[in-house]
Amino acid sequence: VRNHDPEIMIKAFELVRLGEEDVKAKFPAMYNAFTYGAPPHAGIAPGVDRMVMLLAGEDSIREIIPFPMNKNAQDVMMDAPSEVTQAQLEITEEQWQELTDKINYKKAIDKCYDLLSRRDHSVKELRTKLLRTVDEKNTDRAIEKMIDYGYLDDEKYARNLVKYLSESRKMSKSFIKQEMYKRGIAPDIISDTLEETEIDNTDTLVDLILTKYRNKLKAEDGYKKVTFSLMRKGFSYYDIKSAFNRIENGEY
Repeated sequence: VRNHDPEIMIKAFELVRLGEEDVKAKFPAMYNAFTYGAPPHAGIAPGVDRMVMLLAGEDSIREIIPFPMNKNAQDVMMDAPSEVTQAQLEITEEQWQELTDKINYKKAIDKCYDLLSRRDHSVKELRTKLLRTVDEKNTDRAIEKMIDYGYLDDEKYARNLVKYLSESRKMSKSFIKQEMYKRGIAPDIISDTLEETEIDNTDTLVDLILTKYRNKLKAEDGYKKVTFSLMRKGFSYYDIKSAFNRIENGEY
């Protein structure tokens, strides 16, 4: 969506040290138009003007657009490009650093929104990804902003993760714990979340065996191979044996 609000336009130009009076002087047509209330506008560029040029049999696109640039690439309506002052071309180290910080912070915020729109992240996951392209200072600023907005919450993330890994991925409790550590969730949050969540490894195993391993049990040494496979997933031999007993007794 293009800029259509004069207040936002002035804020944007302030980043390059142009005040409201400068904007009025250098961009009068645009500024005045916006003050009358331009609607939000966006769109695509399918090249209709060039199609019209071809249909009209013209050799130049300037012949069919309302306010064309001249052959010197000048916009006579906007008086652009125009001269710039020496003050606009000069910038101190402090001003450059301030501008760079603003750009990097905006970059970090945009990256946060992009990543969080795809899936939930723990604080550590998001921070690690941001540090690949953004400096540490602005990464931490963006992380704090996401926490303030409620978009980052490790406790909520941990609860959702446990539910997903136990119900959808059929992971054992020990594997879930390892996965939570990998994602940088604090040990106290891991402990509290696992305590408040009922995870019955035997129930998980029964469901897993009946849906994924039923046919493998019919093969030679099927029970042995399935047992080893499940143990590699973090399930104990005791829980596996209990699950087999329940299945054999029809208790499922």
